[in-house]
Amino acid sequence: MLKKILPCILVAMVCIACSGDVQREAMRLYNDAEADFAAGNFNAAKLKLDSIDKQHRADVDFRRMADTLRWEIEMQENLRNIAYYDSVISLSVPQVENMKKNFVSTGDSAILGYDVFVHRSQGRSYLPHTNLVCEVRDNGELYMISVFMGRELNHTSYEVSADGGIFKESGEVPLSTAANNRFDDLGVRWEYVTYRPALQNGTAEFVADYADKKIMVTLNGEKSVYKFYLDKRDKTAIKESVEFASMLKALLKMQRDKRVAENNVVWIQDKLNKKKAE
Repeated sequence: MLKKILPCILVAMVCIACSGDVQREAMRLYNDAEADFAAGNFNAAKLKLDSIDKQHRADVDFRRMADTLRWEIEMQENLRNIAYYDSVISLSVPQVENMKKNFVSTGDSAILGYDVFVHRSQGRSYLPHTNLVCEVRDNGELYMISVFMGRELNHTSYEVSADGGIFKESGEVPLSTAANNRFDDLGVRWEYVTYRPALQNGTAEFVADYADKKIMVTLNGEKSVYKFYLDKRDKTAIKESVEFASMLKALLKMQRDKRVAENNVVWIQDKLNKKKAE
């Protein structure tokens, strides 16, 4: 009888010893995670907490402790991000406002549902002519418009090029779309083709990068093309429009990211409060 009992006792003792080793390893990981958290090494701390979740799935108490510590880490990460966003936003807002002084609103926000800004040198007082014009929407998106005045061309795209054989070409805007607008006025043909960001293929940035050089624009029509050079005023307007759109979009993204972080803080704090109340 004793011979039958002894193996069972030995197995039980081994299991108890193993269980103790497992708990000590979980405790070591947790303590190390706490130390990393205190030192500001958030990623290292989270990796150790992940190890607790993966390697000690049966130890509910340690996994709950790991969850609570992870929330505390995420709380500090979000608070740190908010502080960073605040510092960048405080610098970006005056820069954007200063740049905005070079632009005027088209005044169509009530109709469109959003505001549109054009460079002062390309505003409504600007005598329309064959040209490239920029619009910056209030979400930071930049739209290019190719304007043609003359005979019927029915152009659907454009190319910008500089000396040395370098060029960029826009995508096509079909004649059948609302973005390709054409009309005749007193015997003169007017064509306004609007290119959303996805169709610009870097043409606006090309003009901005080579604004100090001669830039030729080629309007691609159904049966022919029309070529002209951008004047200095329009190159400057496009360059500043690209810069304004980029700065505005970056600022808006930073403000959105800050709001997300603030919402995360509220959610995590609620979790921690409920945990303390248990």
